[in-house]
Amino acid sequence: MNCIINPFVKVFQRGDAVALFNGLTLQTAYISQTEFEKIKSNENPGELITNQFLVPENFDSNSYFEHFKSNQKINSEIKIAYFLLTDACNFRCKYCFIKTRMKEENGMKMGLETARRAVNLVARNIQSVKIIFYGGEPLLNKEILKFVVSYAREKIKNVQFSMVTNGALIDDTMSQFIKENKISIGISLDGPSQINDKMRVTVDQKGTYSQIQRGISKLKESTIPFGLSVTLGPHNLNQSDKIVDEIIAINPSGVGQNLLTLNNGVSAEAQAIVSTALSNEEKLRANGIIDDRIFSRKIKPFLEEKPRFKDCGAYGNQLVVTPNGQLGICHGLWPDNENKDQVSNYFPITVEYEGLLRDHPYWKEWAGRTTLNMPKCRTCFGISLCGGGCAKNSIVTKGSIWETDDAICDFTRQTIEKMVWDYYDGKYDDLNSTELLEEVKETI
Repeated sequence: MNCIINPFVKVFQRGDAVALFNGLTLQTAYISQTEFEKIKSNENPGELITNQFLVPENFDSNSYFEHFKSNQKINSEIKIAYFLLTDACNFRCKYCFIKTRMKEENGMKMGLETARRAVNLVARNIQSVKIIFYGGEPLLNKEILKFVVSYAREKIKNVQFSMVTNGALIDDTMSQFIKENKISIGISLDGPSQINDKMRVTVDQKGTYSQIQRGISKLKESTIPFGLSVTLGPHNLNQSDKIVDEIIAINPSGVGQNLLTLNNGVSAEAQAIVSTALSNEEKLRANGIIDDRIFSRKIKPFLEEKPRFKDCGAYGNQLVVTPNGQLGICHGLWPDNENKDQVSNYFPITVEYEGLLRDHPYWKEWAGRTTLNMPKCRTCFGISLCGGGCAKNSIVTKGSIWETDDAICDFTRQTIEKMVWDYYDGKYDDLNSTELLEEVKETI
């Protein structure tokens, strides 16, 4: 029987080693170059046929794909609610993706009645929810944050809380509130002061490192675990060792590396930042610190051979409430000063909506946005690990959520190639699949 390489298998070669990676099933096989040449000549294909790395010449790729797709269970339950408490911020980070919608510190803030109606809407739609406080800087609206926590506990049977903050407004009182209510915290910090303060500045353009560290100190004093969100970009690409050292010194519960150039498409600069992030992840993991974007979302599913088709809660799993009560699905698409005309497109209803969100055509469409439903993804070996990338980037660059996010595509392909060879080189041998892999959660 004449055989061919499965169309969904990517072949990587390094020296005398050949790696076969099935982009759908996430299975990997390793053979020598000599064995590979024999196989291409249809000599002794053996287990490679059994495991479908090799397939008959008359292989029906469409049936193979549809059979695989039919066996995947993709959760479309809404389980996340973003509360954008304000569009104001006490920082003016130079790379901030929402900077064009920021106002003065006394800008738009969510009011009591909007917050009450938003919680009631969440209670009608979600049995078990994580409420994420976001902004702007959410701690500029502390009273409404506290109200939402209290009222949500009253109205929703199973509720958890999380907050993304710059940390500068965390004092003794707030740290106590955070601890009492078990609010998960993600703090943004880009490294030591000389690196962080290049881009993360206050309204009057002063460095923010000392303010952030003060907030971190308050959390540590109260023994509150927190994650760090670290942005990598052209401004700090060549100082990654200092950034890693700073993270290790702080010792957060987890870290999320945000790759700035992923918002700007594929380029040599973007590829260099991806390489740096991959190297950073390895160093952090060696020190017991787990990276959310790379380890949790890529390495873990790769090792477990568990495909990941959604990389964002916006794909049917979340709702977003703006300060003035508009309701949408992507917190990155809340209209700013440059796209106010898009309100009706991306935030089509308000907190007064009385129907079930899962039945709304907007949520139904976004829930279907997975790589399995995007024709352009079908031939990519990253289809089961990409997670679909960022729909906002697809809209901004190509005008539709159904287009690919090319920067994430490239990031995924780079990551997979490194993982394939790291696995071959035994770099994951120290991972205890029954302990570490099961404990890892997306913390940022």
